[in-house]
Amino acid sequence: MAPGDPDGASNTLTLTSTSTNYLPCKKCKALPAGGMVCIKCNSLNHPSCVKLLKNIQILDKSSVICCNDKSNFHTDLKEPFVKDSDLRILSLP
Repeated sequence: MAPGDPDGASNTLTLTSTSTNYLPCKKCKALPAGGMVCIKCNSLNHPSCVKLLKNIQILDKSSVICCNDKSNFHTDLKEPFVKDSDLRILSLP
């Protein structure tokens, strides 16, 4: 981290108009303007969210591998996050 830069943002990838399409952050599901990119799944993660992910490998200032653990697995964005088989009828008291 650079002095005066609490979250290390100056050491991370910054998106430009020529950037490739990135998947959203694995932790918060938002697409950051810059961050650390996974070299396997191409997700762009906030530096603060990277600290919260389990079993993540930090390769350098802008690259990580976040796909080694199923707890960090990114759902396919073409499918709904909740599938019909996951829904249950809840009864209210």
